[in-house]
Amino acid sequence: MSGIIVHHDEGGGITQRSLDYWKEIVQPEWRVHQVSCRQSGMFTTEVVCFDSDHNLIVVLLSGMNCGYSGEGPRGLLTLLEDCGYQVTDTMRNYVYENSYVSLVKK
Repeated sequence: MSGIIVHHDEGGGITQRSLDYWKEIVQPEWRVHQVSCRQSGMFTTEVVCFDSDHNLIVVLLSGMNCGYSGEGPRGLLTLLEDCGYQVTDTMRNYVYENSYVSLVKK
């Protein structure tokens, strides 16, 4: 069976709560396909995954953002590492300097 499953962290906007929520729900068989983040909004970060049954999993998180050097962008960098991305100085600077970030795994 395949479908779309959406999870969200209730929209509190607190970085550590969003990271904790991610760690609570993520499953080992989920394959991360894309992480996107905006500087502002209610749910600023979207993680798109596929599970072993070919379901599309979308996780909406509110406590991470980009476009400056602060707690939200640092939380995004932690999330990216958790999703298997290698966080380099170039990536860190990109997150801090841009109001929209989108990374796709091939």
